[in-house]
Amino acid sequence: MKLKLDRMSHLGAAGLRTARSRVSRRRFLQAGGAAAAGTFLLPKGTGSLLAQPPTAPRRVVFVVGEQGWVHKNWSMRPAGLTPPSSGYVPYDPRFDNRPDAEEWEFSFTDSSLSDPSSFSRGLRPLHEFRSQLIALDGLGLVTALADPEGDDHAKGHCSALTGAPASYTYDGVKSFAAQPSVDQIIARHIRSSDPTATDLTSIEYGAHRYNGNSFGRFHHFIYDQSPSGIVTVPAQADPLSAYDQLFGFLPPDDGQMIDPVRAAQDRMLQIVQQQYEANRAINPRIANHGELVQGLRDRMAILSQTTCSRPDRPTRLNGASEREIFEHNAEEFTSLIASAFSCGVSRIATLQLADIPPQMFTEPGGGTANGDLHNDYAHGSGPYLEFGQGTDVNEFNLRTEVMTQHMEYQTRVVASLARKLNSIPEGNGTVLDNTSIVLINEIGHGDHGHILWPVTIVGGMGGAFRAGRYVKYAMNTPNPANRNYSHQYAGLSHTHLLVSICQAMGMNIDHFGFPSVRGEVQAGPNSGQGRNIDLSGPLPRLG
Repeated sequence: MKLKLDRMSHLGAAGLRTARSRVSRRRFLQAGGAAAAGTFLLPKGTGSLLAQPPTAPRRVVFVVGEQGWVHKNWSMRPAGLTPPSSGYVPYDPRFDNRPDAEEWEFSFTDSSLSDPSSFSRGLRPLHEFRSQLIALDGLGLVTALADPEGDDHAKGHCSALTGAPASYTYDGVKSFAAQPSVDQIIARHIRSSDPTATDLTSIEYGAHRYNGNSFGRFHHFIYDQSPSGIVTVPAQADPLSAYDQLFGFLPPDDGQMIDPVRAAQDRMLQIVQQQYEANRAINPRIANHGELVQGLRDRMAILSQTTCSRPDRPTRLNGASEREIFEHNAEEFTSLIASAFSCGVSRIATLQLADIPPQMFTEPGGGTANGDLHNDYAHGSGPYLEFGQGTDVNEFNLRTEVMTQHMEYQTRVVASLARKLNSIPEGNGTVLDNTSIVLINEIGHGDHGHILWPVTIVGGMGGAFRAGRYVKYAMNTPNPANRNYSHQYAGLSHTHLLVSICQAMGMNIDHFGFPSVRGEVQAGPNSGQGRNIDLSGPLPRLG
């Protein structure tokens, strides 16, 4: 198999370390039929054969959707707080200029929530994981609110994983990030400190409605640092190519002779590496290419020492509908992530669910949703227009219903991945026990607001986060923007969540992205009041 060499910007000198110790013995599921059935089970009797390290490694998956959420169909409240005890309703114009000081939480494992119907529609697909579920309500993309560049989608794309406003705007509405995204920074930290980490410590996938290798994006989520500056990191859109990238050098089966072709590949890479080293002083620019080759050799060495079984190759749907292709590819990518984590090839994954076909959803009355998801459904589905003047109620309800199904689908993808990770034994638990799957969007809702930014997490990352809870945060941070559809207050900054994730993954940091921004109340009785908003520290009440 030929490995795809498409990660030039992802690699750094600190991250390409020669493997000096043996990877722990782990074994994959042969992924085919069980994955298609929605389970991810190891062969019977293999659990006792798994020799685990004293402490299982922590892992994180970012599942990134687009177009926002329908907050009222995602949020939940304990029985004693219905209706809101303060009378506050976000985006109701009666409260636009007033902060929301309400904070509370409740347990998802309460006996009153034992039936799936007790969950909101947005969280219901995860009811089976309620003891491992964390819902964070009231956060805001504060650094996106402080961003003067690009349109509202671009602000969120640049800020969601980087924790910083964009560096510049191009083409009027697009923008480019100012620093690497959190997945790449964590991967660099792991590669610099763990000699068994591979050059695929972080993997980036993007489900698409078309077959093919490319995943072209109007806006970008994932960025890294290269010798020439900040660059975008492409997402792999073809499960077959992703499979070859992960397992192209894996020995055929335990106990069999090493493939002579694979051995020759290693020798070829060794010769190429020597040539790069010989010419490094003449042309320092080729050093990055030499590091890439060294990274491939490291991965071959690690995979040759592991007893992971080769998972089945993904299938490709030919002649299928856009809906079938999207759903199929998303499912294949969740299986590949589970395999990569189980084997120890990867520790961080990003799965983008972008440009989801509207034909996957139905309008009220049963008709298939058609047209453009962004313009025809997402626009006008958020809470601002719910209270807007002249809004057609039937049209608003139609858009809201389609976007609620859009939200439910993303949650089902998370549930599928959680199911697979939860069926792989690790130590005294499963791989899911040591993982957090973090589901986010680039905006809070279809009206383009960056407040009411829900976060759904499955898995407490080895005890780093207290799972089984719904946590509501106050929305009393002065809005750093002069425009968020007139709302003057935002929630606690999402950058605190990024700090918590980095700390859980072993990084000693106290802020991620910008350390602070300036908030200013633009209207209402508190107009003109402002303060510096401190963005340092982990997210309160999460750990």
